[in-house]
Amino acid sequence: MVLDSGPEPAPERLARRGASHAQRPTRYGTPTYDLTALEEQAYRPGDPPPILLRGPMPDEVPPAAQRTGRDRRSPGGRRRPAQGAPVHIGLPIPRIQRVLWLVTGTLVLANLVASVGSGTKVLPYTVARFFDGDDKVNFPTGAKTLLLLTCTVLLLACWTAARRAADSSAAGWLLLSMCTAFAFLDETTYLHQSLAEVLERQFHFTGPLKFAWTVVYWPMAAFASIFLMRNLRSMHPRVRRLLLPGGILYVIGAIVLEPVKSVLVERFGEGSLQMELAAAVSDSLQLIGLTLLVCSLLTAAGLLTPSFTLAFAGQRG
Repeated sequence: MVLDSGPEPAPERLARRGASHAQRPTRYGTPTYDLTALEEQAYRPGDPPPILLRGPMPDEVPPAAQRTGRDRRSPGGRRRPAQGAPVHIGLPIPRIQRVLWLVTGTLVLANLVASVGSGTKVLPYTVARFFDGDDKVNFPTGAKTLLLLTCTVLLLACWTAARRAADSSAAGWLLLSMCTAFAFLDETTYLHQSLAEVLERQFHFTGPLKFAWTVVYWPMAAFASIFLMRNLRSMHPRVRRLLLPGGILYVIGAIVLEPVKSVLVERFGEGSLQMELAAAVSDSLQLIGLTLLVCSLLTAAGLLTPSFTLAFAGQRG
């Protein structure tokens, strides 16, 4: 392996610049015009060959790499981000709201078709169960659970922004987040269904109180509504126009229609068409109400603060 430093300068040129050129040593301390000595130092027999490499100069790094904090190439030949580079994820609120309504409308329609097909015995259970909201392990129930979790996160974010801005609506956001968090846990663990079974075995409720878990949940809902109505006045009108109908629709679908479903079960049976249609209406109202809540909370978050930053604390490994 031979070092190539270019064509050897002409003698007359060296003569004119000898003094200045001799004062510019290489990394081995040898003047660049003495190529023989430089080659002997670089490749002395028995020594490992030195690696004469230099990294890219700042003006050689592509502008995109300087701007995004990327290395030129990883060992595998692919670009990789620099360690510790922040990641910014923008949330286009109007687009997210359109997608939410599209998904909700699709699930409501699928729930209605599956409920009618299940009640008339046209659709087999193996197909209807995926979209029949009354069967709790399916897409509508998963959507309700995800929407409740999203509501809880957004409400806590609104509470944080309102509290730091000394906004009078901060207490209302915190109370709402506690309500949606409880509803999320209830939907995840099937709490009210288990409570209804225990109450039915102990007290043998029939008629409108067959699903007796509403006896426990009604006081809780009334208590929360009293405090929420006091805080609605301090919220932005655009938020209030979506938040209040969303909450009302969700409560009607989740609690108010339960006595009606109890009567239908007593009269027509669990898998009857009447019961399936009532369950489809109940689940659809819950989905529409939760979608209204999420849309209102996205609007509220955009009004309270321009952006939220999530930082991961702790030491790097």
